[in-house]
Amino acid sequence: MNKDFINAISWRVIALSSNVLSGLVVAALYTRYFSKEMATVLLAALNVMGYLSLFDGGFRTVANRRVLISTNPEEKSRIIEISQSLYTALAFVFFLAAELLVSIYATTPNPREAGIPFIFFLLLGLVAALNIICGSQMGLLLGLGAQKQMFILQTIIAWVTLAALQFWLRIGYGYWSLPLAYLSQLAVVWPTTMMMIRREHPGLKVFRWSFGADFWAAIVEMRRDAWACFRSQASILLLFSLDQYFIGAYCKGSAAYLVLARFFAYVRSLLQSLGEVSWPLIAQKEDIGHKWGMPLLRLNGWLYGAVLGAMLLTLPGFVLRFATAEYEVSRTILLLLVGRFLITGLSSPVSYFLFGLGDFVQVARRIERELFLGVVLAIPFAYNRSAEGVAAAFVVATVAGTLFPLMSDYARRVGHSAWSMFFQVWWRGLLSFGISVSLSFAFLKLGWSGYALVAVGAVAAVGTMLVPLGWVIVRGPSLKGLSWSQRARSIVEHL
Repeated sequence: MNKDFINAISWRVIALSSNVLSGLVVAALYTRYFSKEMATVLLAALNVMGYLSLFDGGFRTVANRRVLISTNPEEKSRIIEISQSLYTALAFVFFLAAELLVSIYATTPNPREAGIPFIFFLLLGLVAALNIICGSQMGLLLGLGAQKQMFILQTIIAWVTLAALQFWLRIGYGYWSLPLAYLSQLAVVWPTTMMMIRREHPGLKVFRWSFGADFWAAIVEMRRDAWACFRSQASILLLFSLDQYFIGAYCKGSAAYLVLARFFAYVRSLLQSLGEVSWPLIAQKEDIGHKWGMPLLRLNGWLYGAVLGAMLLTLPGFVLRFATAEYEVSRTILLLLVGRFLITGLSSPVSYFLFGLGDFVQVARRIERELFLGVVLAIPFAYNRSAEGVAAAFVVATVAGTLFPLMSDYARRVGHSAWSMFFQVWWRGLLSFGISVSLSFAFLKLGWSGYALVAVGAVAAVGTMLVPLGWVIVRGPSLKGLSWSQRARSIVEHL
């Protein structure tokens, strides 16, 4: 765990904290300005737009990994230029795919019944495509070794989008505020992204139209890994959006599920920072994956249990603080979401570790099986418009696909015992979850409610993390005479 890792993860936490905080306010805006039925349609539409990032075919991740592991400056430049040509061509694909996706979604029952004009969905698709094109260029910063700059951009996006959405809603543009807000964000983020990229790689052409023999040779060389990466990314995205699509398109009055799912998605993004920041470093130095994989998984277990335990009791009351009674949270839905995100959270870092080790194929196979099972089980419940049934179907699929198999694959790759790894992570996660629930319950007995529930959840989560931290300080090796980075490294090793 070196200085680059600590620096990168610090900025990642800042970026994702901004996403979480701004996301909470955005959720409040949806429930304040839109009815339950309208919020259901709009939130599901945004989830559909999330599919656009898949249309790069997985090449960005593979190209970035090759740039990171290459020691030849000329080879690095060649891969970057080929990537720019590829993403110039893919810009047209993004536009076509966006309009196709929104057109299909607009024909499902709930959007039709909401009375939203078709032109709205076309405009939303157009703006989403522009943002994906900008995001594809932002992803180049990862390959250039500028993770910090990429996370700064993500922070800017979070707050600019929130400010723009609030502005357009307040002056009365209703649901038209969504495309207007994302267009406003693009006007700020696009020039900032280009400035940062050119600072790292002067003279880079953003749009490059060069498709000679060298381009096609490189594409053929990368296509196997890119195809496996695409399958993984597509399956992950579909896993965490198809349940919301089924509910948004077919299950009436289920906006609470979509609001909760967005809360959990923000938190999942924040907590999986360990994995996201680790894989580029593992790609450059494979021994990092062998040495730090297990300590980071144990730390991840403590973190996930602490945060989800706090959310279990505080989230329903917080949602109702700024929502009407029609958004009341179903206890069944909440338990299903907490269970699913606990399973995926404790296992998700190994997917990123395997990406860093170049094992895209096995990750793709595992997640595809989970996705297939989730969809097959969910379709009958979607047909009967049962949100609880759809949620339960995806939980069952998660148990079958994620609970143990991915961790087993990683353990085998780095020479650990799979069952030992599973036990070490899960007893920490469950203990942390139990302590956090208990602390939350104790604080709620004091009668706190509304926005104070955010403080209750934060105190419960932080208080829970003090338990393993105190244990390490008392029972672990002495930290005297060590620098702060050496102390942090020692604590993580012994959690």
